[in-house]
Amino acid sequence: MLKALGLLAVAVIAGLVWWLIRHEEVPEPGGSADSSRPTSSRPAGDFRTAVAPVRDASCTGHAYGKIRGFFARTDCQQLSRALYTTTKEGHKTLVSVAVVEMRTAADAKRLKRLTDTDGTGNVADLVREGKAPMPNAPEVSGGGYASRLAGRYVTIVESQAFDKAAGDELLGRISTNALRLAGQVSGTR
Repeated sequence: MLKALGLLAVAVIAGLVWWLIRHEEVPEPGGSADSSRPTSSRPAGDFRTAVAPVRDASCTGHAYGKIRGFFARTDCQQLSRALYTTTKEGHKTLVSVAVVEMRTAADAKRLKRLTDTDGTGNVADLVREGKAPMPNAPEVSGGGYASRLAGRYVTIVESQAFDKAAGDELLGRISTNALRLAGQVSGTR
């Protein structure tokens, strides 16, 4: 009986150590102490990079709808975009992650408010701009959506299943989960 309890204790401790290793966010060497920058934990295998991050020094020309007009009046400092795929509940899904660095926190707040409003357009994803060589890639606009404001940074995630059969709730969860990739996309991780 004592041997069994000892083995159980070792198994519990090993499991706890494994969990801590897999879930602890490790800061990158030389990383910034600026807490307003977006952060990201390791993807842990949930998302696969389909198109590596593309960074632009301007948002002008990389948006549609009312967001295009917003950037014509109030340009960003940097736009970082990437594409990922993930498979959840049998649905392979394309995920677009865009991180917009604005000049001020007030500008970022205005941008988030506008992008969170239906029918106002958005930052163009790399498929929409023709910068992603992905045959049969679904349009992510109109699918899952999540956004986050962190100081001067706005992270915008859109997702759509390749089979277009995933429900709104699943796409919303995928988009919300992908917010954690912001640091990886913007290079601040």
